[in-house]
Amino acid sequence: MTQALPPSLRNPVTGGTASRVLLLGAGLVLSMLVGALLYLFAARATNADARLRFEGLARSAQSSLSERVTSYSGVLRGMAAVFRTHDQPLTRIQFRDYVESLDLAKYYPAVEGVSYAVYVTDDRREAFIASVRADRSLDPRGYPGFDINPPGRRPEYMVQTY
Repeated sequence: MTQALPPSLRNPVTGGTASRVLLLGAGLVLSMLVGALLYLFAARATNADARLRFEGLARSAQSSLSERVTSYSGVLRGMAAVFRTHDQPLTRIQFRDYVESLDLAKYYPAVEGVSYAVYVTDDRREAFIASVRADRSLDPRGYPGFDINPPGRRPEYMVQTY
């Protein structure tokens, strides 16, 4: 009876060798196509997840950095306010008390130190050095060894004083 059917109507599974090769090839192509589609879907899902995690971390870091900058700029504004509220120059003890009240280690852990520099012109150099040497507000001995560094004369200086 299989002799009476044309080759196109024969069962490909039980048919000839060519039909089996064709069926095997079609199955292979179909499985490769399904595998490629599944791979693309998984890759897209993984990339989307990684992008979302990165964006979340970036937003968190940006927020944290912004809060810190705002906080530390508050220290600077507070320092400026302390100097502006005194008619006389701030003494060493007043400066020390203010810095201690900030509790830097607890509230501003990234700040390693606070200092104050004074702008001094060359014509005021000697008077400035004498005033710092005579300052006994913090140390009863004063600061007899104080001098402007590096040594040498210049038209102007920024002297780290406190």
